This record gives sequence, structure tokens and C-alpha cells, in this order.
Amino acid sequence: MTAYSKPRHIWRALWPVLAFFGIQIIGGVILLTGLVAHHGDEALYWLAENSMFLSTFTAAAMIALYLPLWQGTKESHPTLNGGKVSKKSIVFTVGLFLGLNLLLSSIMELTRVVEFFPGTIEHHEALFAGGGLILRIVMIGFLAGIIEELLFRGVLLNRLTEWMPTWAAVLISSIVFGLVHMDPFQILYATFMGLIFAWSYIRTKNLWIPIVGHVVFNMTSVLLGYYMEVTGTEISSVILLIPSVILTVACMVLIQKIPLKDE
Repeated sequence: MTAYSKPRHIWRALWPVLAFFGIQIIGGVILLTGLVAHHGDEALYWLAENSMFLSTFTAAAMIALYLPLWQGTKESHPTLNGGKVSKKSIVFTVGLFLGLNLLLSSIMELTRVVEFFPGTIEHHEALFAGGGLILRIVMIGFLAGIIEELLFRGVLLNRLTEWMPTWAAVLISSIVFGLVHMDPFQILYATFMGLIFAWSYIRTKNLWIPIVGHVVFNMTSVLLGYYMEVTGTEISSVILLIPSVILTVACMVLIQKIPLKDE
């Protein structure tokens, strides 16, 4: 691992996060400019009704940036990487993050905690604006989780460990992960999930584990949200609460018991 000055360490950790916003802004401006030049005001109306469509353009640029960046970072941080993925680790990861999604959703529904954060519901609706099921599955279910794990666990967490204890790197990378979600409630929600993603990564020493977990977590939200949107029915939080607690706790314990040498 190369030794850098403290300002250089900070910059190495910071610029990939800044690029996360920069790519979205630049991509949006380029697309908007091109569409308005060819279609005028109709393009503005179309984009307002299909805001998620913008994300598909920036996602490709982010993967092109963060995938090679992660590959280089992984090679220079062998102590946090090198774990192999087993069938058991995948199964337990799917169960853990499915259970976590259902558990957190049940708790939020039963406590009505979202009502204490004005604007959260509107922010959530804007996120899904204009996105059909396929686009939601691709963008939110798959690409969002892959991109965010490459950046926040793959690059940011590893680079922070170059000059601070692992626990501090986990905490800071999780807080930054929460902050990029903007909405006050989602900042708290995503920070907590960032800690869980980081735990699963450090425990298994393989980024594929939090990637799988993130995809499962997001995909569960997409499919449940679409089901309730189409049918107009709510899934009982009381019924889901106890099974989700059992599934979450059991899978977390089982992941912890998997010997690293056998993965």
C-alpha cells in the first residue's frame, strides 16, 4: 500500500464521491441540452414525467469509472479483500437482506416514523417518477446497488482504511453513503444500511457479498412497491414482523459462523 500525505489521502477518498454528483449533473445537462435543442418545450415536459430515464445514462458512466477504480483499489488493499464466495454465503446474504428489508418496512409502517419527516414521501415518489417495472428493476434493483457498492464500500471504505482505523472508515463511509441520499429520513435509513453492507463486506472480504445484499434489498423494495401500486393493497406489517426478525437474525448469525477459509 502506497504511503501518501494526509491531504492526498483525503483527496483520494473524496474525489470519487464528488464524481458521483458530477457525473449526474454533467450527464443531465448534456441530455437536457440535446433534447431541448431538438424537441423544445416538449422535451422538458417529457423529462419531468420520466425523471428516472436520466439515471440510465449516468449509470453507464459511473460503472465505467468505478469498476476499474475498484479493481486497482482491491489490488492495493489485500487485507480487506481476497475472500471467496460460497453457495452458503450467497444464500445467507439473500436471506439477511430480504429479512432486513421486510423488517425495516414493517417497523416503519407500524411506527409511522416517516410522517415525522416532511417531504420524504414526495421524495420517494419523485425517485420512481415515470419508471415502469422493467426500468425500476434495471436502474434501482440492479445498477444502483452495484454502483453504490463499488463506490462506497469498494473504493471509499478501502481508501479510508489507509489512514484511519477500520471502524472509523466503516462509520465515515456509511455516513457519507447516507448523506448522498439527501432526504433527512433516508439519510438515517441509508446510514444504518451502510453499516450493514460494510459489515458483510469486511466479514467475508469480498465485495460481491454486499453487492448481492444491496441488489436483494433494492429489488425487494421495487417489487413490493410495484405490487402495492398496481393492486392498491397494503402488505400487513404485523404478519411480516416476526418472520422477518427470525430470518434476519438467523442469517446474520449464519454468515458470522462461515469460516473465511472455506468461502
